[in-house]
Amino acid sequence: MQTLIRLGSDFNLKSAKVKANFLKVLLRNIGGVLDQAGLSYKLDHSWSRVYVQTEIDVSHLLARVFGIGSVSPVDVSCAPNLDDMKALAIQTYGELVKGKSFCVRVKRQGVKEFTSTEAERAVGYELGALAREVDLTNPEIKIEIDVTAEEARFFSRRVAGPGGLPLGVQGRALCLFSGGFDSPVAAWRLMKRGVALDFVFCNLAGDDYRQSVLAVLKVLCDKWCVGVSSYVHILDFGPVKDAIDAKVSKSYAQVVLKRMFYKAGEKLNAEKNTLGLVTGEAIGQVSSQTLSNLYAINEASNCLILRPLQSFDKEEILDIARQIGTFTLSEHIKEYCALNKQKPITNAWASDIDYQESKIPVDQLIEDAIHNRESLEIRKIDPNLESSQSHYSDKIATNAVVIDCRDRASYEAWHYPDALHLPLETLVKAAPSMDKTQDYLLLCEFGMQTALLSQTLRKKGIKAFSYRGGTRRLYKDMLANQR
Repeated sequence: MQTLIRLGSDFNLKSAKVKANFLKVLLRNIGGVLDQAGLSYKLDHSWSRVYVQTEIDVSHLLARVFGIGSVSPVDVSCAPNLDDMKALAIQTYGELVKGKSFCVRVKRQGVKEFTSTEAERAVGYELGALAREVDLTNPEIKIEIDVTAEEARFFSRRVAGPGGLPLGVQGRALCLFSGGFDSPVAAWRLMKRGVALDFVFCNLAGDDYRQSVLAVLKVLCDKWCVGVSSYVHILDFGPVKDAIDAKVSKSYAQVVLKRMFYKAGEKLNAEKNTLGLVTGEAIGQVSSQTLSNLYAINEASNCLILRPLQSFDKEEILDIARQIGTFTLSEHIKEYCALNKQKPITNAWASDIDYQESKIPVDQLIEDAIHNRESLEIRKIDPNLESSQSHYSDKIATNAVVIDCRDRASYEAWHYPDALHLPLETLVKAAPSMDKTQDYLLLCEFGMQTALLSQTLRKKGIKAFSYRGGTRRLYKDMLANQR
């Protein structure tokens, strides 16, 4: 199957040399997401288009590669002449346009025998005899043709990509990551601008918190960090939290803790030679993020601080979390950063914070946390193997109801035969009506979101299991058995 990839709008703003470099990185990243899915493929490209030949529809995979504007599965193709194009249009879309409004849009590259308008009129005239009417503004059916000197490709569907810049073209930064709603969205927004990321996780609550955060990070990076390797540095901040609890005035505890995050991030930023520190802070969202407090917190670090969410409200952040696939996992992570919820300072001065910090051995605490850190390559993390195994299944039982919890586009591109489609949030709401005598096998892309959901459902008496490795593993296993 062939898929047409259109470059994001940022490519049009670049010089020829820069665009060529960006395209090289984009092709690498496209290959990365297809390799990750275990697919064989062939890539071809021109100055403004990329064509991918694969076994199945991969539009849902390509739609998560930064730098891609949109993708279209190619329905059919023919030689780039009007006679062949008219004949193929009738053969392919004749039944589809009957009784409906339609339009034809043509784009050419390297073809001089006819203009785009002439091609649109020629093909549209043939189909117009069958359709109800031509509608150039809001048609029920839109047929597009991409014509090059080698081929005319027909398609009738566009899948939006994330746009932005290819991941990695803007260097690398560090992201302070807590696993809640904000930090994954902030990371995604920076990755969309071409910034590759490593992550700093300051653990305040032990193994369970570590496990939950790694699950969010794994989903985020497996879905979106294609083409680059990312690491997470896990710092034990238990001693830091204890010192603040014991010595710092309660109203200042939260701001001091945030400054300790910044200090740790700055030292790692210098050590790893990254270019800045990314946070999920939004102005005024919580007490430590008032403009005054952010100013005081900023004084703790001399490195570049990047706050992609600074002007976002919470609903905007939650909408993006749903879009990028981290909402369900983040929803189950407790808030461990709130050291004092009663009358925290909202108008701190840097001098006051300096005084509060003087009560604790800041440099030694930060040095110990960094020296004893755990550093992991995220793509090699397998949270499934580190958590309870009782809610996983390695096979699909014949009597199990299989429920695919991915988004609609991913389900339609490929799904296990006879699997039902219920997105994660819909399935949670449907839980009260589920049969407690029936076995349910839940599928998501990597098996981690459904692992968490199956635990929740089992607590309600529902026999739910998550397929270990998700649809990625299931598809590879089925493909291997067919060969």
